[in-house]
Formats: sequence, structure tokens, C-alpha cells
Amino acid sequence: MIEEKIGFRLTRDDFSRKTNVHVVVTDLEGKVKSVAASLNMEAYDVGSALSPSPAIMVEDDILQSLMDQLWRLGIKPSDYVDNRGQVTAMAEHISDMRMVVKKAMKID
Repeated sequence: MIEEKIGFRLTRDDFSRKTNVHVVVTDLEGKVKSVAASLNMEAYDVGSALSPSPAIMVEDDILQSLMDQLWRLGIKPSDYVDNRGQVTAMAEHISDMRMVVKKAMKID
């Protein structure tokens, strides 16, 4: 039995400034076996007692892969704050404070 996994492949269309989302089925080695050809929309009565069937169900690791690919394309959460500069400054400050303490306490 060959195990298969649903995944996403994202490519950026620079001309339209949109992202192409391909839903694929791969083998465990990552080789693409099949690709979703289209996504069909169906009318849905919001007041209906039954919830609509999902277009696709995936495990968390697949969603993590999708999020990682989006990140690499430069798409980040709306509330994302890049604090790498601040963290670097804090690390340098801590290093400086260690030197001050070593000198004050005469530690080699």
C-alpha cells in the first residue's frame, strides 16, 4: 500500500501580484502524484441546520507547511511585529552588563 499525503504548492504570479495555490497529493517522498484541477463553489443556505462539507480536510503539519510557504513568499500575519532588532539589542545589553559585573566583582 502506497501512502499519500495532501499538500500545497504555492507560486507567486509577479504579473498579477497574486499567489497560485495548488492542492497536490504526494507520496511519502514528496513526489507529486496528482493535482486538484479546480474548486467548485456551491450555493449554501446560511440558515441550514447542516454545516457544509469542507472543501478539504488536512492535518496540522500540512497547515504548518502552508503557513511556512506563505511566510517565505512574504505573507505574514496582520499583527506580526518583527522584533529581531530589539532582541539583538537586548542580548548585547546583557553581554555588556555581564562585563560590568565581572569588572566590579573582579572576576576573570
